[in-house]
Amino acid sequence: FAFEFCQQGPGLIIPTEMTVSQWKLRMVAYELGRDYMDLYLGKYRDINRLMETAAYIEGLPIQWFKNGSPTPAQIQATVRSVDRAQGCEWVIVDGVNDISVPGAEGPAITSTAVTCLHEIARSGKVVACTAHMNRDSKQRGNKSPNPRDAFGSSRVEQLASRILTLWRPGHLVETGEAEEMPEDYTDPNVAK
Repeated sequence: FAFEFCQQGPGLIIPTEMTVSQWKLRMVAYELGRDYMDLYLGKYRDINRLMETAAYIEGLPIQWFKNGSPTPAQIQATVRSVDRAQGCEWVIVDGVNDISVPGAEGPAITSTAVTCLHEIARSGKVVACTAHMNRDSKQRGNKSPNPRDAFGSSRVEQLASRILTLWRPGHLVETGEAEEMPEDYTDPNVAK
């Protein structure tokens, strides 16, 4: 997703969950058509292609926020700075729940962060962000997520122009969260 944004023009990526190196490695894996873990574990052996792809990724018009979890004020200042230096058409934040909002907890963090990102979007930039799913979805019989499960969702739902839910049903099995789900469970929201 981020790699496709980078192909469109200059922008800013604010990783709050992974390091910049992890992001770049995932982008290299995407460009190579390989699983991220193949690269991470050193299973990819075409070193020349790997180095060429890494150099290509480094040359993309991306600025990176490298100082951990920013505050909303730091995000706005960084966007302004990047915009002045090279132009900034888009901003990606991964993830909005980990933005540092002094004095706020839980959904209030997300609400404040989303409000900040909405202001950036109103300035004409495309803003994309990830949000954690609300842990209360574990209690539902139907485990498939919906937009209301976004942690701090009331603000997300109010301000987002699009909400895309990505999930992997196998994750529930891998994490042990699917114990009460029948083995033949299929998500009714996924087209066959």
